[in-house]
Amino acid sequence: MSKNYEKILKSLEKKLSKLIRELLDKGASEAEIKRATSRFIRQFNPYSRLSKQFELDAELVAEAAFKKTAERLFWIKSHTRPKLSKKALNTILVVNNQFALLQNKISKSVLSLVEKAIKKDIKFADLTDLLSDAVGGGRYRANTIANTALQGYSTANSLEMEREAGIKKWKYAGPPPQRHFCKDLIGKTFTDKEIEAMDNEQGLSVRYFGGGYNCPHYWEAVIDDELLTELGVKK
Repeated sequence: MSKNYEKILKSLEKKLSKLIRELLDKGASEAEIKRATSRFIRQFNPYSRLSKQFELDAELVAEAAFKKTAERLFWIKSHTRPKLSKKALNTILVVNNQFALLQNKISKSVLSLVEKAIKKDIKFADLTDLLSDAVGGGRYRANTIANTALQGYSTANSLEMEREAGIKKWKYAGPPPQRHFCKDLIGKTFTDKEIEAMDNEQGLSVRYFGGGYNCPHYWEAVIDDELLTELGVKK
């Protein structure tokens, strides 16, 4: 197996882990996740002559990614009590009043629209249209706001659970980074205090929005031997 081939599979693993994590957060079944990962693999496949071999290897990568991600989320959820999504939305409002939507403040009306999208009362396309009317600046800006706000909600909701479960460290994960800020963080592990001290120079909390607007990266909870020992959990 060439180094380039290994690199491609590693990139696929990271992308699949993010996809699986998002689907599990939305309550997707294992069958739904398998269909989604198979579609993703077919679209991602960079080969023609090695297509069959790549698909076989990619399926193994997908199975491993699902097992690892599912086990992590199950562990976290088994150590927490259910949280209302509203709390995560309020977290974004309180912690990120610097979220530059309307004069550097996140509008409650915008937050309400995001909540409707989360509850699936409105579709993403409709959310973008409504935000475009609410904040001005055209569809591109509205789309950026929608993507960033929904990502911030998802992160806040996960972090509430992870903190309650006793998680003390997080790893910066996601696809190969383009921004210099993300390049310095990717693959590294930090404490809550260290993350809070970071500045992406976009006026957004690194804790909830990573490198800033439209950032595809996320904080992955670290469940290591040190944590398990501290919490008195048997391996």
